[in-house]
Amino acid sequence: MEIVRSPDNLINPEQKDEVKVNSEEAAEPVQEQNIDFESVKKMVPVLVQKGIDNVNLSMFAPDIKRRLLDAVGDDFFRKGKLLQALKAYTMADNKNKLKDVGDDLEMKGFYADAVEAYRIADAKDRLAVTGDKCMKEGRITDAVKAYIGVMNFDKMNNLAIECMRREKYDLAIEIYAAMNDKQKLSAVGEECIKKEKFSFAFQAFELAEDKAGLSHLGDTLLKQGMLKHAIRSYQKAGNDQMIMFIEENFPDKKNLME
Repeated sequence: MEIVRSPDNLINPEQKDEVKVNSEEAAEPVQEQNIDFESVKKMVPVLVQKGIDNVNLSMFAPDIKRRLLDAVGDDFFRKGKLLQALKAYTMADNKNKLKDVGDDLEMKGFYADAVEAYRIADAKDRLAVTGDKCMKEGRITDAVKAYIGVMNFDKMNNLAIECMRREKYDLAIEIYAAMNDKQKLSAVGEECIKKEKFSFAFQAFELAEDKAGLSHLGDTLLKQGMLKHAIRSYQKAGNDQMIMFIEENFPDKKNLME
């Protein structure tokens, strides 16, 4: 089966009811009782060929549009165009068929896309299984997405520890942010300062709402001569004293605070 990738293959599930075309204004939906699905079903091959991003279905009542999208998804699925099927089923909000697409993607080793399908379908059982497989195969990024979808705190915490061991600080931050564990976010921030991963440190402290950590980061950056970034940290920390210190002692850098 063919897997066709493009940056726009997938959509945000919150946009599943939108089909946009050249910024046209949406037409008024046709009343469902005035149109029969069989009379528009013949449009499916045209929609498949043209692509659902390039057509406007807003003139159809919600049930007709959903059935059309389902039929388009079925056609893509039969042809092995799984990412296009994923998109069509997402727009149709067909969770059962999203699970089927996810199963095919997972079987073929496309774990990131399978996780996306299961996440949209809210298939927590499948997410947990796929997350375990990803861990065994060393696919840490995909495992993070899967475990966050399940919100299994024990597995998430163990995975975050492994991410820290591998110095994958961005993934550890993502996990602890999903867990809303501000204490551990601050700990990641401190570790990132030691490793001079300052952008990750800033992200961790900001998510933890840790003003003391942000000020510490600002001090470190100031010592390293990274004045612009130090100012940013002090501003986020609300550290007016250090901002005033920079204003008084580095007048030529005052424009960096604007």
